[in-house]
Amino acid sequence: MPPKPARAWLPLLALLAAVNVMRFVRLDADFPPGVTTSRTLYTDEGMYSANGARIGTGQSWYIPREMNAIIDLPVVPILQGAVFRIFGTSLVAARGLVAVMSLVLIGAAVALTAMNASMTCAALVAIVLSLDFLLFSYSRLAVFDVIMTTIMTLAFAAASSFRARHVASAAGVAGALLGVAALTKTTALCGLPALAYFCSTRVIDSRRKWQLAGLTSVACVIVVLGYNALARLAYPADYDNFYRMAAGRLPGGLPGLAKNLGAAVFDTVRFDPALALIAVVTTGALMKSSAGFRANVLVRTSVLWVLAFLAMQSLSSYQPSRYFVAVVVPLVILCSIAVEHLGDVLPQRLPIVAARAAIVGGLLVYNAVLIADYFRHPAYTFERMAREVSDIVKVNDSGPRPGVLLGDMAPSVSLHTGVTAISMGYGTVDLAARIAQDCPTHFITLQTPSEDEDRALSPYYVVEPVKEWDVFENYYEHRQVRLSRLRPRAGRLPSCPASP
Repeated sequence: MPPKPARAWLPLLALLAAVNVMRFVRLDADFPPGVTTSRTLYTDEGMYSANGARIGTGQSWYIPREMNAIIDLPVVPILQGAVFRIFGTSLVAARGLVAVMSLVLIGAAVALTAMNASMTCAALVAIVLSLDFLLFSYSRLAVFDVIMTTIMTLAFAAASSFRARHVASAAGVAGALLGVAALTKTTALCGLPALAYFCSTRVIDSRRKWQLAGLTSVACVIVVLGYNALARLAYPADYDNFYRMAAGRLPGGLPGLAKNLGAAVFDTVRFDPALALIAVVTTGALMKSSAGFRANVLVRTSVLWVLAFLAMQSLSSYQPSRYFVAVVVPLVILCSIAVEHLGDVLPQRLPIVAARAAIVGGLLVYNAVLIADYFRHPAYTFERMAREVSDIVKVNDSGPRPGVLLGDMAPSVSLHTGVTAISMGYGTVDLAARIAQDCPTHFITLQTPSEDEDRALSPYYVVEPVKEWDVFENYYEHRQVRLSRLRPRAGRLPSCPASP
């Protein structure tokens, strides 16, 4: 039997286990409604998993003429390839990888807090992160943000885990890990100012502080720039194509920066309201009133992390909710340490206990209700649509060429079903060249194709609608998903077989 102090933690551990097992339940279900307004749910899982899927099926990782995310952001596709080799290529396997990495994230955040604050704070970090609805939602979607945040948190934990005489090694390892996080997703670079500061606090001497901060930064920069230089040299067209997509989102001057910064602050609260509001209010109050709270290195580090993230978001007008997973960890840490320091500003025991119960209980109940409501009403609209689309497209497989699905959500359908797919707008060569080479037989898009889509296809195909589906409650512009048959116009695609 474990000793009495250890037994006291068993109920918490049992609760954490029960809550986190839920991440793996019904992984083929739709994403929770209301969490995002971007088109991510239709497109990104397949688009960013395509290289990993090819590795998992034993093919060459490189996809000719298509976007190869692995060239610019190699970490997750490589992990996916290993997972797919073991468990088979599927959307559930891709989402399962993210769910597992979310558990690593929670463990790293708990370790980081335990090394720099009390075990009570670490326990609060564990339970609040486990129930946070934004993190929970994106731990069930095969996109890169959770894995990026996991590696970021591991970098901070690594900076704390080395003994005092090895602080230089700690700084180098932490910086390199943050570089790996940036190769998972570039947003991770927002953690560099906080990590450099955090590493510098391991020593007292002022000159030594600057050296450790510099070492952390140099290690990160070497990993990021070194890899990017090699990738740009080896695959210039693919490398440039990936970053070209983000160029149109950059602000046009100081007014644009200010507008984006304001939007980032607002969205931090909008996407995770209970956590963000509690963190902002308690941190603001205790920074002014509690010397112990201000003195905690993890508090200052977390504030720097959040501020650098907001500054980075000011560089882009595109700010979907998944980007804000990157600041869930510092916000939770701030909340947890603030709860412990409420006694510094409240004079009596009863108000302290009441305030702590209200903050922690309210935060946990709010998120638990959202999770419970999601599981009470699971939907499988995308999974069903993908299966039906695959069945229709594969009818063509008995012809001279297999059925090929065209469209930006086609790779996500392919990840579900294995149907051959090409994207509409993300290739490294123009659409006409890809059409002539790949001969798509069907086209999937949201209802009423855009003018650009219609203009691109009409010279080559007669587009005949086949079927429509309600998917994700048609949250994006209230448009259904539509599948159409592509019938080549006479003489326009000599390399492609005529439609039956």
